[in-house]
Amino acid sequence: MVGQDVARFVLRQVGNEPGIGDGSHEDEDRRRFLMNLICFAGTIEGLFFFGAFAYVYFLRSKGLLNGLATGTNWVFRDESAHIDFAFQVIDTALEEEPTLLDDRMKDMIVAMFKEAIDCEMTFALDILDHGVAGLSARDMRTYLEFIADQRLERLGMPHQFGAKNPFGFMELQDTQELTNFFERRVAAYQVGVSGNVSFDESF
Repeated sequence: MVGQDVARFVLRQVGNEPGIGDGSHEDEDRRRFLMNLICFAGTIEGLFFFGAFAYVYFLRSKGLLNGLATGTNWVFRDESAHIDFAFQVIDTALEEEPTLLDDRMKDMIVAMFKEAIDCEMTFALDILDHGVAGLSARDMRTYLEFIADQRLERLGMPHQFGAKNPFGFMELQDTQELTNFFERRVAAYQVGVSGNVSFDESF
């Protein structure tokens, strides 16, 4: 059922929204392109995935399933890169045509995030129905609202929920993990070597 809810949400949002704007067909196509990007980067990768990450990192904060958390770090890293790239594309499009993000489109974006939160909460209520110490369905909704506000802010739009991050363990995820080389492999991207590189040196 939860998977069907997500599938229905995506099919509704991506490419199936007629009459996004009141301008030309070309403007509508561009708005639809932006809405698709916002749907994928903002709600699918930027909200649904972060809800899933929270469950894994909650367990890690309790000293459980560290191997799963280490593997999830790679996914977290890649999804963050995808989100950043998509929002950079959106930035470029709106710099060229700022009128595309009109009031009607903003209303649609807010409605999309609200529906995405409700959709993700069906999963949260399913697995947290009987309660888990330190992780409640109410806290998960607050966290999803906090994430939605961050995505809206990235679009230059005002916060809609005024939520604060209830999960301190997710704040730690935004920092470089210090890993003992002999215990676990570092999952963060490595910084390239700076300076001159020569291939003519004798060894």
